[in-house]
Amino acid sequence: MAAASIAGGWRVAQLISDPTALGRLPDIAGVAVGTALVSAVPIGAWAAGMMKFQRDSASAARIAAARAEAERARAVEAYAHEAARSQIARDVHDVVAHSLAVIIAQADGARYSMQRSPNSIEPALGAIAATGRSSLLEVRAFLERLRADPKAREVIEDGLDVDQLIARMRSAGLQIDHHVIGEPEKSSPATANAVLRILTEALTNALKHGDRREPVIVRQRWDDPATLEIVNVTAAPAEERRGEGYGTISMAERARLVGGSLDSRQVGNKWVVTAVLPREGSLRQ
Repeated sequence: MAAASIAGGWRVAQLISDPTALGRLPDIAGVAVGTALVSAVPIGAWAAGMMKFQRDSASAARIAAARAEAERARAVEAYAHEAARSQIARDVHDVVAHSLAVIIAQADGARYSMQRSPNSIEPALGAIAATGRSSLLEVRAFLERLRADPKAREVIEDGLDVDQLIARMRSAGLQIDHHVIGEPEKSSPATANAVLRILTEALTNALKHGDRREPVIVRQRWDDPATLEIVNVTAAPAEERRGEGYGTISMAERARLVGGSLDSRQVGNKWVVTAVLPREGSLRQ
């Protein structure tokens, strides 16, 4: 475009200065004026095309940004629903599996002792009733919270503390050696709840799969980070206890949600669960 404009301007300058003298060199001013006249049309056309291109590009960018925002919103919504579903699955599993394991253990104990020691049946039935009522209250509170906010990610308190949990599991037939170092009150509610949930699941697994003749060792240390270790002797062979059940997955998710980690594995004839959690942990997305 530049070369054509200059050549055209040169020719126009020649015609303006002397149309009959084609070989004569025009002056600089004439060439400049001719070049400006010749290049006005292509430059104007190029400028108009560039402006249209810029407008189209800006419009396309706005459309692409709107689509990206819509996709991001859909992804966030899908993640929120999936997170809510995972939380529902964890909480329902924790409440139902733990309560049923305790109730079954109490019922089996009452059935076995019916003829040998009839007086021991009444405490077992009382423990079954108390566990059932407690579980019903937990599920009801959870469902009420779920109705209020289906995407709630806050800690859902169920009113059960570690001491009550230990007492309940002992009444179900577990021998538990419980050791605590430090002050649990200094930890965050999220970490305390994670410890309770992990301990509940680990003791429930020990009740279902462990050797009840051997004590379950529970060690809690409320440093920063806080640690929780549960060790029980297994009743099933090692090849039958792979630790791939939903309970193990749920414990690992509980630890991860507050920024911690969990290891659950077979060591000889024992099952060892070790959780390491930040003392001031909070729920994460």
